[in-house]
Amino acid sequence: MLQDCFHHVDWDMFRIASNNNIDEYADSVSEFIRTCVEDVVPIATIKTFPNQKPWIDGSIRVKLKAQTTAFNQGKVTGNMTEYKQCNYSLRKAIKQAKRQYRDKVESQFNGSDTRGM
Repeated sequence: MLQDCFHHVDWDMFRIASNNNIDEYADSVSEFIRTCVEDVVPIATIKTFPNQKPWIDGSIRVKLKAQTTAFNQGKVTGNMTEYKQCNYSLRKAIKQAKRQYRDKVESQFNGSDTRGM
């Protein structure tokens, strides 16, 4: 944890090494903190595509994949009831996601928070 990294540090070591120069002291402490953060905090990579709709999230992708799988299995077996259920579930989830996205955008325009835009 990040707190453990800072808890076991001899902070006077930075002051002594910098010969009481405040700029060197600040640089060395900042660099140490940056190194600890890079070591402890995980980095997440998120892929976005230019044609990706803003209201499509992970749950919709899961339902879309389930619908595709059900369609392929239904074509082989001839039983399309599971596909119909998945299709209905997907359409319902898309409508809900679009509604939530619309509400979020409307609240940003109605509110005075310009940073959220």
